[in-house]
Amino acid sequence: MEQHRAEWFYYQTIAEYTGYTAYEIYEEMTKRFLLTIDEDGDFAVIRPSSLSTVEHNAYMEQIRCFASTILSIILPDPDKYEKIVNQFILKKI
Repeated sequence: MEQHRAEWFYYQTIAEYTGYTAYEIYEEMTKRFLLTIDEDGDFAVIRPSSLSTVEHNAYMEQIRCFASTILSIILPDPDKYEKIVNQFILKKI
């Protein structure tokens, strides 16, 4: 679940920067990094929810690299995401 929240935090952060919706960013990132060819020879997108933990971490790293090199957005390491969220929540209280 924590990976899922961090993933959507990434999409939302990129969306705010680019003017697209988080869902549009989700679709773009999955097409960019999770596109494969199925057994029929057709293009197919692997859904992030079907990835193993290791695969998901690699996917998140691809998004981070894309955001930093193409968009100049620095996204936090997913392992640090929960700590950042907790600090933000405590500041609001």
